[in-house]
Amino acid sequence: MKCFNETEIDNPKFPKLSRRAKFLKESEGGMMIMYDVMEEYMEQARQEEREKAQKEKQQLLDLITRMSQNGDSDKIEQLQNPEFLQEMLNKYGL
Repeated sequence: MKCFNETEIDNPKFPKLSRRAKFLKESEGGMMIMYDVMEEYMEQARQEEREKAQKEKQQLLDLITRMSQNGDSDKIEQLQNPEFLQEMLNKYGL
């Protein structure tokens, strides 16, 4: 495990790991591979954030609908308060 925390890997016990790390860090081809991996990772993170935001938006719309239907429409403005929002989400089972 120590090898994975090192900035330079040149360990005779792990020659394949040492060669691969050197390739990925020092060659143009290795850097392009790492760039592609990071781009894929970032796109996955962006997609997860978009999905989370869409879920939260739908949850808020559902909450506002339920509040309006149950006579709590006068309290919708208070949803800006995170504690009140959580209270209403719990009250309406969302």
